[in-house]
Amino acid sequence: MKCLSVQQPWASLICSGVKDVENRSWIPKENPGRILINAGKVKRTAESLSLYYDVIICNAINNGFLPKYQDMPLGAIIGYADIIGFDENSDSIWAGDKTEHGSEWKWRLGEVGLFNEPIPSKGKLGLYDVEDINPDSLPEVINFPEMKREGKILYMPVSEEIFNKLDIDKLFFYYLTGNNIDIFCDEELNPIDTEKIIFIESKSGKLKEMEVIDSWVYQSGDDGEKPIIYYDPWGNELYQTSINFELK
Repeated sequence: MKCLSVQQPWASLICSGVKDVENRSWIPKENPGRILINAGKVKRTAESLSLYYDVIICNAINNGFLPKYQDMPLGAIIGYADIIGFDENSDSIWAGDKTEHGSEWKWRLGEVGLFNEPIPSKGKLGLYDVEDINPDSLPEVINFPEMKREGKILYMPVSEEIFNKLDIDKLFFYYLTGNNIDIFCDEELNPIDTEKIIFIESKSGKLKEMEVIDSWVYQSGDDGEKPIIYYDPWGNELYQTSINFELK
């Protein structure tokens, strides 16, 4: 089965279904279809990423879709991804500027899967063969729950760490982005009325139902209390903003 080495955190983002485009300077002669994803031995630090991506990654970690930066596996095959096409241009937030080396081609990703257990493996350049893994009998993958709203009830997947602390902290926050704001707020950033949240531990599927006492939107500030501003890939000015829930 073909395999592609990808640097962390991008490898985990792909296999968890968060990142839908992989930027490359080249494309294969033929579409390989389903490929394995190898997390290379080199990892980008959180500090080296733009705030825009750091916010998205922080949400994914809180959801339990990604491990914390320090826990992301390295030197291992961690899952698979279906390659469904190649483009020079893309509207995806993960698409790099094609004028930059390494982003000339966008590999569009379809169905993905994150293995329950990483498989230690040395990566290689390009697409390479892994003979020990069969596409018809892949290792078991994690079925992540969906974040959704049903009226005044919010279904929220969370990491094991957050799930275990909910009864103590009685508070939950989540960064607002263009991809999730409709679940939490109206156009004026007023929180949608939420009576209870059903928290779902992402890996085990355990449930915890908690009533909401209050919710509010908070705009982060720097040390001088000025709003923290960052920019999306299209140059739009954004504020680091979160939705906060006080739980009973």
